[in-house]
Amino acid sequence: MVAVSGSPRRAVSALMNIFALALFLALPLSLSSAEKHELFLFRDPSLSRTQIAFSYAGNIWVVSRDGGDAQRVTTGGHEFIPRFSPDGTQ
Repeated sequence: MVAVSGSPRRAVSALMNIFALALFLALPLSLSSAEKHELFLFRDPSLSRTQIAFSYAGNIWVVSRDGGDAQRVTTGGHEFIPRFSPDGTQ
């Protein structure tokens, strides 16, 4: 259990950091063997009913909540803070 004193915003921020760390540990991307030893910073996770979206290296990636290979959905290099639409269609 995580105890965070202070504002609700601080608590949400702490929980998002913990989620990002869990995502980092449990969600390997398809990488060559040389790249598997590098550290990655997955940021701004967003959850839908079936998928997780996150920022990595300036792009947005999605992966099934059941796990598997992440798919890059942007290529511009400056995207961040992915969000799913309320109905989950976008």
